Amino acid sequence: MKTKISLLTLMLFALFLSLNGKNTTAGGFGGFTFSSVYNDYTNLNTNLQSAGYSTITKGFYFGRDGSGYGIINNILIGGSSVSSQVSTENGTNSAIVKCEGGYFDIGYLFSPVNYVSLFPLIGFGSMTYSLDLRPSIGDTYFDSLLVNPGRISTIVNRSFSVAFSGNVMFRLPFPSQYSFLGLVVGGGYALTPSFGSWKTSDGSVVNQGPAMPMGVPFARASVVFGGGTF
Repeated sequence: MKTKISLLTLMLFALFLSLNGKNTTAGGFGGFTFSSVYNDYTNLNTNLQSAGYSTITKGFYFGRDGSGYGIINNILIGGSSVSSQVSTENGTNSAIVKCEGGYFDIGYLFSPVNYVSLFPLIGFGSMTYSLDLRPSIGDTYFDSLLVNPGRISTIVNRSFSVAFSGNVMFRLPFPSQYSFLGLVVGGGYALTPSFGSWKTSDGSVVNQGPAMPMGVPFARASVVFGGGTF
């Protein structure tokens, strides 16, 4: 709770400062993102342990994502994603656990000093947890997969989510004055108030699935390319 309160306080402070800025910005940027999500799979571990799988410890796990924004009069509109992946096994089967959030973002950008910009964001989208379950069969032949492809089972839990984040962008003019190569670093909290049912990839409901966290902290770093006036 303290982390969420501190994050919201920083975002409101940044928004207050941005509203007092005099410079107007326009342009856009986008690029590749390396994200990290703090996952607590306590409830899921109960089911995994009963089936002999190793416990997944609490902590930050990583994923590769992307983001892109357009800017008009300092307003940012675009999209971003965060994700993480971790695996466990029980000697007979393996399970890959993924956490993936995708968001439509709205924010406000201001540049307190040259080549440095700050922008708080609020994103609306979904958070998806999925398990890819597969037998530990080792190497196999391509033709055998064509005959018997049923080697992986995927179950998915998807729900509405809102993400709050604060971000800093460092820009290096390249190759001209109005285009740049940049680094964006930031972090936030993805709130997911409710979850739907666990389902298989073909839409069948999986009963008695574990409850997932109401929200997760995340961090990300992006290499971006863009242009405009900042």
